[in-house]
Amino acid sequence: MNFKKRKMEQLVLEKLINKQLKPYNKTYQDVNKTNNWFMKYYTTKDEQSAFMKWAVNYLVDDLNMSTKLAEVEVSWFILQWGLPLKNTAQGDSVGKVL
Repeated sequence: MNFKKRKMEQLVLEKLINKQLKPYNKTYQDVNKTNNWFMKYYTTKDEQSAFMKWAVNYLVDDLNMSTKLAEVEVSWFILQWGLPLKNTAQGDSVGKVL
């Protein structure tokens, strides 16, 4: 893989992580040196769905990816970097750090 492609992938990863952490006022730069940082924050199912829709649109519109490929890429992102889901029925709200 060439340097330009790796750099682009890193920028996309950072943009997705930044969007996911926005409710916490955190960025990739804030968490990138913390082990398992993605287990310290959580999201709701509705917020995850909204994030996935936004991420697919971003990949399609900004990177000219097909919708199907974008959906697959976002699913892989969620598996690897996605915030765990929190049951909001228990009265928890997003924005808390576990």
